Amino acid sequence: MEKEMQKICGIYHTHTKFSKFFHGKDSAQDMIDEAEKLGLEEYAISDHGVKHFFGIHKKNIKKLREIIDEENKKRSLKTLLGMELNLLGINGETDYCKECDDVLDIRLMGVHKAGVTTLKNFFKFIVPNIFKNKNEKVIERNTDAYISAIKKYKIDII
Repeated sequence: MEKEMQKICGIYHTHTKFSKFFHGKDSAQDMIDEAEKLGLEEYAISDHGVKHFFGIHKKNIKKLREIIDEENKKRSLKTLLGMELNLLGINGETDYCKECDDVLDIRLMGVHKAGVTTLKNFFKFIVPNIFKNKNEKVIERNTDAYISAIKKYKIDII
């Protein structure tokens, strides 16, 4: 029996030089070029949210949108503008950027330990995820936080 080869059609979690502190190494243009060379059908640039230590500056989101729109006019590859939202609190708080939302095509979300949040969230959500074993209480709190965030925001990928 022959093994069926599966093709990767899309990649949705990538970071560009628009990320702070060189978290992403390449320009959006170079990354889109490489995605096309790989034969992808769909590709997303999804820098970290604006409150993350490595997050994109709000002013660069519209610049990135313009680059992606121009590239989509020239290619069969569909490039999406995304943002990797960072789950920052027990009530589903993220670094969702309301004024940026209308330019995003896709939203990813995950827990990161490097984001700006309230003191309450820092001690009740971030610290337990850094230092404590994942006991039942922490797991339940994290699950509730994810569910709350999903209800509050349009999250496409976790």
